[in-house]
Amino acid sequence: MWLEKFYEDPTTLHVVRLDNRAYYIPYTPGTERPEHNSSDRVKLLNGIWDFAYFNSVEDAPECIIDPAYVMPGRIKVPSVWQDHHQYTNIRYSIPYDPPYVPRGNSFSADGTWLGTARESR
Repeated sequence: MWLEKFYEDPTTLHVVRLDNRAYYIPYTPGTERPEHNSSDRVKLLNGIWDFAYFNSVEDAPECIIDPAYVMPGRIKVPSVWQDHHQYTNIRYSIPYDPPYVPRGNSFSADGTWLGTARESR
């Protein structure tokens, strides 16, 4: 069975989606209705964020709530955590090559390790 790999194409945004519909954009009463991104009541969260990872909230220094505290790292938002290699100290058993998904499987049906995963793409 042939399936088009929409999920591996970053230029494909919508497949079999509903038509556009009206939605609410908040804005200050008495002002002209703005475009979505220019409303004074809309805050986009995209961008580069300061970032720090701790094993537990108890490991975070108390000064972290101080606005002057400088986080040790930066992270792009939105993104996926696998791009930042923050949360794993082992290699993935599957190839990590976004947006491509591996075609093979590194495990047999009974869970036995077969070795390295097959090529993606």
